[in-house]
Amino acid sequence: MALPSVHIDKWALFNMLFSAVEVAKTECIGWLFGSTPTSIRRYFRIVNAIPLQFMKVRRNSEVELHDRGITQTDNLINVLPAFKFPRMGGFHSHVEWGDVQPPLHLSDTDIQFMVDWEKKIEIIIGVMKNRQYVLWHREKDGSICGTAGTYFFHIYAYTLIDSEGEKYQLSLPIVAPSSIRFLRKAT
Repeated sequence: MALPSVHIDKWALFNMLFSAVEVAKTECIGWLFGSTPTSIRRYFRIVNAIPLQFMKVRRNSEVELHDRGITQTDNLINVLPAFKFPRMGGFHSHVEWGDVQPPLHLSDTDIQFMVDWEKKIEIIIGVMKNRQYVLWHREKDGSICGTAGTYFFHIYAYTLIDSEGEKYQLSLPIVAPSSIRFLRKAT
């Protein structure tokens, strides 16, 4: 059976990029809204991405969420009719530290967070200083990357698979042609 792909709507991707740039030296984190694969439609569809700002601790290496912020966010989402798509996962950034490139995979903490919050998908946004202009494109491994402003972004999508009681990350191909076209024109 083929892997499901991840379709990211343009504004959802832009919200993730804005969130990553806002706190570029530290990690950003947020929720993803959309639909999960079915037997007929074999892809995740991300229609919205909302950054979370209510943190206990925000470091370069990790973010610790404050329970009150999550409760307040959930309460608002539950009363707004615009959120017809459920929360299905999350996104966060990994940033470079000096000359050390950010990891573009899930850490053990990321995996545990996905399990605890029953996330079906996680988007990792690698944020690096722009050392040379790179046209937005899809890589052979299914990730997308490119330059916007003074930053270079490399974006991966992951889900978890269960094997013999252990959780393992599985990279999924990203499909975002309208976003890539728009970013190519804008940068």
